[in-house]
Amino acid sequence: MLFSKFLFCILILFTQAFSAVKSQGFPCKTPAKCQSQVGYLPGNVTTLSKIATLFGVKDFNSLLGANNLPLDTPPSQSAAVNVTVKIPFTCSCNNGTGISDKSPIYKVKTGDFLDHIARDIFSLLFTYQEIAAVNKIRNPEHIDDGQVLRIPLPCSCDKLDGNQVFHYAHVVVRHNGDGDVETLDMIARELGVTVESILKLNGGKEEPDPETVLDVPLRACKSTVSNNTSPDFPLLVPNGTYALTANNCIRCKCDYNNKNSTLHCEPSPPEVKVQNWQQCPSVRCIGSGAEANASSYALGQISYIAGCDETRCAYTGYNNRSRTISASLVNGSICPDVTLLALKPPPSSTNATTPNSKGKNSFTLAISIGIPSVIAVLSAIAVWLFCFNVDDEIRSAESLQFDFITLRDATDNFSEANKLGEGGFGAVYKGTLEDRQEIAVKRLSENSCRIEQEFRNEVILVAKLQHRNLVRLLGFCLAGEEKLLIYEFMPNASLDQFIFDPIKSTYLDWERRYKIIEGIAKGLLYLHEESRLKIIHRDLKASNILLDTDMNPKIADFGTARLFVVDQTHASTNRIVGTHGYMAPEYILHGQFSAKSDVYSFGVLILEILSGQKNSRFQNSEMARDLLSYAWRHWKKNSALDLLDPVVKDTCSGNDAMRCILIGLLCVQENVADRPTMRRVFLMLNSDSVTHGVPSPPPFYTGHTEEQGTMKGMSTTEYAALSVNETSMSELEPR
Repeated sequence: MLFSKFLFCILILFTQAFSAVKSQGFPCKTPAKCQSQVGYLPGNVTTLSKIATLFGVKDFNSLLGANNLPLDTPPSQSAAVNVTVKIPFTCSCNNGTGISDKSPIYKVKTGDFLDHIARDIFSLLFTYQEIAAVNKIRNPEHIDDGQVLRIPLPCSCDKLDGNQVFHYAHVVVRHNGDGDVETLDMIARELGVTVESILKLNGGKEEPDPETVLDVPLRACKSTVSNNTSPDFPLLVPNGTYALTANNCIRCKCDYNNKNSTLHCEPSPPEVKVQNWQQCPSVRCIGSGAEANASSYALGQISYIAGCDETRCAYTGYNNRSRTISASLVNGSICPDVTLLALKPPPSSTNATTPNSKGKNSFTLAISIGIPSVIAVLSAIAVWLFCFNVDDEIRSAESLQFDFITLRDATDNFSEANKLGEGGFGAVYKGTLEDRQEIAVKRLSENSCRIEQEFRNEVILVAKLQHRNLVRLLGFCLAGEEKLLIYEFMPNASLDQFIFDPIKSTYLDWERRYKIIEGIAKGLLYLHEESRLKIIHRDLKASNILLDTDMNPKIADFGTARLFVVDQTHASTNRIVGTHGYMAPEYILHGQFSAKSDVYSFGVLILEILSGQKNSRFQNSEMARDLLSYAWRHWKKNSALDLLDPVVKDTCSGNDAMRCILIGLLCVQENVADRPTMRRVFLMLNSDSVTHGVPSPPPFYTGHTEEQGTMKGMSTTEYAALSVNETSMSELEPR
């Protein structure tokens, strides 16, 4: 103890003589309160519960939201050494400086001294001088066991260039423990911001010293909370996180991939415990029109969509006194702001040897294309079909490249333990990068023209497609004969592992299934009409729908996708790719495909999600030999709800279920012209007022013998033989 005190005295004398340690509080010009965060680096293995206690985080859900962790994450979840945990707290601005408001509080233990508390316990988020100042300690050398200290976490509520931002305190560390200090560029890329924005808040143009605390302006979604009397006004939520508000009744998520980046809010999951109120009030928006005919929309539901524009029922605030939650229809955009993608290219190894691994950031060029560039892409694809210059073309998107050593280390040398699955094009492995980011690595199995085509489709197309319901391509690797694709990791694997599993299917209640159907529809609508590239997927099926931690669906596997020019409606091929049971009849018989072919696959997928049965392995020969015919017969007999999986049959909304069954049957019409577009499908999903057609028997209809027919020369037996094959033809032969 005496030796510690002696060292502390020496430290005080040193800092007074050389002014080596500067105050690190953030400027905050206007008196205000707001939400803020700090990045905490645990010095020892600990748990989320202990971290929450240390920082005085009263609502554990807020800690989960700040770190984008599932709401069912237990408090006992471990937190690794030197892996950042974001701490949410309320910031208070007074006298030109922002610090945490009233918390956290730390009780001095035997052997503590101020520098130890600042450096070792709170990982240098502030200096010992700041602890002394805020607690009015005249002699920092003397603190008492059991003394209660207010801890001054740095923060700010200031705007940046007139815009509200979310302030985040980041401690500059030595990189990878090798003595190299984090650079501004590294920090900006990690946090998805620009170097310029960091410099504006922190002043100066030089690289920061280690242990400096930087004020980083995180991108936050635009709040729809317009009433400044709402306790959560203005409700800023950083990108890639969520927050519970309105006494935990509402969950708002920020996914900064849209042009207007509006906060998306919806009712919290039922497992979330309500605070202060006995129960959550209902929240709906009333649309325009005569009062008797006005449509009603649930919170988060879209009422209108056209082009990039959408109108959504948005959360606008709450009132504790009246115990009400307000919402209104708010206009927004569903088109991505692809320029944001240049802020955070995928990481590469620090000892990478590729010629383009240093200094350049050309991702903006790779993704910022207009109509002339689309034509150029089409021309390039024509050449690529002959496998010419593939490597040179792909390498032009250099900021997407990973080096092979990084991927080998991340996947434990592509070990069997890390293997997630294997298909005709190669195996997929789970990997963990040095920054603890989890990834999925597809290692293509052979070097041929068809593999080149799969590889180029994913790299060139998916890199340009950015939507919350499409799986995100993080990068690729070309190393000799090795060709690898790197995607965001989806912890819940694929949809087929849930809906066709008798145990896992119980996890998919009605709300989750409806949300999955709606999410797939959004993704397809984006591919067909909303992205600058008109894409036909050609292999939409349950195993190509991946699920994130919140069970949000993401369309995956673009290896067989085709790019259409703006006014192109269909195309033909001599090589059929796709999966039997999901392919449209005109595609199977004549090789003709279009956006309506994807619509057909979507219809099959809807009926599978609703019934829990696989079309290609349907088991109910008494009424029909395939799922589509079975669904249509029930519809015709006014017993459509009997189609539903028993898991959801008694708990679903009857109207919503009937609407989904009808949409599924309309999507699988034999006549291409009778199938709705994805835009109309989306409108039908979200409104009872949209007129629907009357479904005809699906193609290859297998009802009773007297009702059976054939489809343009193909017998029912021939079709049934096709349907039992679950393997994608894309895994067997090229286009």
